[in-house]
Amino acid sequence: MSSTGQDSGAVNELLAASMAMGATVAEAARRAGVSVSTARRRLALEEVADRVVELTHLATTSAVVDLAGELDKSIRFLAMVRDGVAVGSSSQLWARLQAATTLANLAVRQQAPPEPEKDPATVLAERLGEVLSVWSQPAPPEDSPAS
Repeated sequence: MSSTGQDSGAVNELLAASMAMGATVAEAARRAGVSVSTARRRLALEEVADRVVELTHLATTSAVVDLAGELDKSIRFLAMVRDGVAVGSSSQLWARLQAATTLANLAVRQQAPPEPEKDPATVLAERLGEVLSVWSQPAPPEDSPAS
């Protein structure tokens, strides 16, 4: 136990998980209930740094698997649009088409090496953010359902 009554292992795990999910040191410290200086000291420990890398890898792998599944759905949807068999209102089709196109573009861009100053998890998170931003764009006016 630490002087604040916290379990050191639990604090280290909270710090590592927070950092792996993109938190700043200050945010990670707040979540773990320790000072920023304690968080920095703990994050400098080899076992905590290794855990950050491990958790980042797990999160990245999970995100890539999810993205692959969504990409498969997007490609199937794009094929339905191409074949003229996609069903829904024009605004629904527009939103799905925008998301599918964005995912397809991200998949192509993912083949390029990541920017040197950013780790792959950060690049993937930014690209997934681009996908989510599609849903915040206004859809065209609703009209009759497409057939």
